[in-house]
Amino acid sequence: MSEKQPISAESLVEVMKDSALIRLVTIIDITSMSVLELLASGFTRQEVSRALAKGVIAYEAGAPHEETVGEAFESGDFFFRMLNTKVRLTELGLYVLDCIKSPEKCQLSELGGSFDTSTFHPPGGPAV
Repeated sequence: MSEKQPISAESLVEVMKDSALIRLVTIIDITSMSVLELLASGFTRQEVSRALAKGVIAYEAGAPHEETVGEAFESGDFFFRMLNTKVRLTELGLYVLDCIKSPEKCQLSELGGSFDTSTFHPPGGPAV
């Protein structure tokens, strides 16, 4: 089993800026869901893939695979297994969930430095 790696401030800030990943974290919460359930919840395949790539979620029992690509496409089982594979929040995903549920525990300004709001113009507000 791999060692636990500390959560970097950069990866946390990057995930916290992605509204699709925030929504995904709040929907999965502490349970696990199948990829099909995530797609049925309105997530796109790209959003699920991005969450997997950024380490926010992980397959519960390893990624589904076949011995050969030909067998996978001929049988159709690969897609069925992939859609029914459960995903769960990783340590990063659980930390993001904690930040969402109790912001006082997670001070993003301390982790990522101060956010530059000088170019922020609220909708309907005057541009400076």
